[in-house]
Amino acid sequence: MMGAFRPARLSVRLPVFLSVPRSVPRSISWLRSPLRLSVATLATLLFTACPTPAKTGQGPVPTTAPTTAAPATAGTATAAPPAAAAQTGGTLESSDASDGEEGQNGGHRQHIAGQFDYYVLSLSWSPQFCATRGKQARPDDTQCGAGASFGFVLHGLWPQYAAQGYPESCAVPGPLDATLVQRLVRIMPSQRLVQHEWQKHGTCSGLSPERYFTAAESLFTALRIPPRYQKPTAPVQTTPAELRQELVSANPGLLPDSLAIYCRGPMLREVRICYSKDLKPQRCAATVHDGCPRAGITVLPTLAAVTASP
Repeated sequence: MMGAFRPARLSVRLPVFLSVPRSVPRSISWLRSPLRLSVATLATLLFTACPTPAKTGQGPVPTTAPTTAAPATAGTATAAPPAAAAQTGGTLESSDASDGEEGQNGGHRQHIAGQFDYYVLSLSWSPQFCATRGKQARPDDTQCGAGASFGFVLHGLWPQYAAQGYPESCAVPGPLDATLVQRLVRIMPSQRLVQHEWQKHGTCSGLSPERYFTAAESLFTALRIPPRYQKPTAPVQTTPAELRQELVSANPGLLPDSLAIYCRGPMLREVRICYSKDLKPQRCAATVHDGCPRAGITVLPTLAAVTASP
């Protein structure tokens, strides 16, 4: 009678270098024969040794965080480098009688000459600016030198957006006419300031240099400065609310909310007045607001007045 069928056992002979040396004792001499493994056993060993492939759409989980950021893709916001951030700076400008700004300029909005909503006329209190310069001012400095008697000076006329920000540098300008610059120095005591204001703000007005600066000049000269701020010989103690009311009383047509008072610490630095595009006083946007201590501020005396006082 035939015996039960027994499937053939396949085996794989391992290389000789895996054989047990002949020096092994005879009691375990079966180890001296080359090791034989079944195909099933070998397959199991091989499968266990190989890593399981990741599922589709998933990669291996990294054991450490990547050291470099992935490149930006479309729609991904990335931080601007310091230089670019500086270029996109200002809701409104804030400066001394010279230049220097703060805030946002409308982000990445494209700035087109003539496309803005209203103006801000910026008046700087010159004694405060000169006080910050200290000994840096030369004796022949127009604004802060010996005999200088400036009080409020024209910083600039700035086109503004109603929501937030301002346009800037809408064109690459050439040099201004020398006669125009000399005419303006009496109220803007720095030729560099005149050129700067035209390049950054005037080019966005949609006007020629002559028309732009004539508009700024006419607004500035039409303002009536209350007597105690004209040539004070001693520091004037006041509050933002009181200064605002004095300016409104001296200038019929101005509204309390068309003015903003700015300080450096407790020192008066600047007054800003909002005008429509046709140069009529108007309410300022929410981004134009006081920047002074409410309790009290100090208005420094003019340099010439201090020098002339006994």
